[in-house]
Amino acid sequence: MLYLADHVDRAVNKGTGILGQAKAVVEGVSQLAGKEFSPDIVQCFRELTAEESFWIYFASPRIYPILSGMGRWPRVALDLRAMEEIAKIFCRIVDFRSRFTSTHTAGVAAVARELARRMYFSGMECQLMLVAGYLHDLGKVAVPNAILNKPGKLDPDEFDVIRAHAYHTYHILSTIGGFEEIAIWAAFHHERLDGKGYPFHVKGEDIPLGSRIMCVADVFTAVTENRPYRKGTGRNETLPILQNMARSGALDDNVVGVLTENYDEIDRMRSDVQEISASEYSDFVSQMAGAGRSLSRI
Repeated sequence: MLYLADHVDRAVNKGTGILGQAKAVVEGVSQLAGKEFSPDIVQCFRELTAEESFWIYFASPRIYPILSGMGRWPRVALDLRAMEEIAKIFCRIVDFRSRFTSTHTAGVAAVARELARRMYFSGMECQLMLVAGYLHDLGKVAVPNAILNKPGKLDPDEFDVIRAHAYHTYHILSTIGGFEEIAIWAAFHHERLDGKGYPFHVKGEDIPLGSRIMCVADVFTAVTENRPYRKGTGRNETLPILQNMARSGALDDNVVGVLTENYDEIDRMRSDVQEISASEYSDFVSQMAGAGRSLSRI
C-alpha cells in the first residue's frame, strides 16, 4: 500500500490541476497490477479514486486536518522514558543527514536540560526539555540535502529555506496531543526577546522561559561544537558572544548568567554527549557504506 501511495504521489504533477490528471494516474497504476502492485490493492485504489473528492483531498494543502477527521484515531499514552527514546530517534534522523551538524541536536538537548535543572525546573519539566531539545530541529526534514550539506555560504533563497525549519518544527509537533509545551519550547529557538527573531517574531514575555533556555542552548552548542570546517570556540571566545547577544536583546540575560556561572561543567557535559553522538554517527556511516557495498554485489 505504501509503495502504491508513493508511486501515485510521484506520478502527480503538483503544478497543474489535479482532476485532469486523475484518469491517467489511475490507468498507470492499473497497468502495474500483478506486476508491481497487488491486484486487490489496485482494485481498492480504483474504487476510492472514482470520486472526485478523493483527488481534491489528495491535492489539498490542508491534508493533515482532512486525514485527522476521517476516523477515530487511537490515543497512545507514552511515559517520559518512551517519549525520550522516540525523540532521540528523530534527533538522529535529523542530525545524521549532514556531517556538518551530526552531533548538534544531542548537544542542544543535553545543555537545555542542564540549564533547566539549574534554573529549578521540576524533574519532569527537565525531561520534557530534553525531549524538546531532541526535536528542536525536526523541521529540517523539510530542507533538501543539497542545502544542508552545501560546503560554501548559502545564497539568500537557500537561507530562506533553512529559516523555515522552525516553522515546520512547530507545526509538526503542535499536531500531537500533549506536545503543546514541547512544541513551543522546541520551535521558538530562533526567536529573540526584541522580536527580531524568526519565524514568528514573538518577543518579550510571549517567549516562555523554556524557549529562552533552548535559544541559549542552541547558540552555545553551535559555537562551541567542532564542525568539519572549523574548531569550536573556547570559554574566552564563547562567553563574549553570548553576553553580547544578551545585551543586544537576542538572548535572555538570566539564562546566559546561569550558563556563565556553570560554564565549565556544562561545556564538559556537552562535549561528552557529543563525543558519544559522534561515535554513533561514525558507526552509522560505516554501516551505510557496508550496505552500499553489499548492494553493489547483487
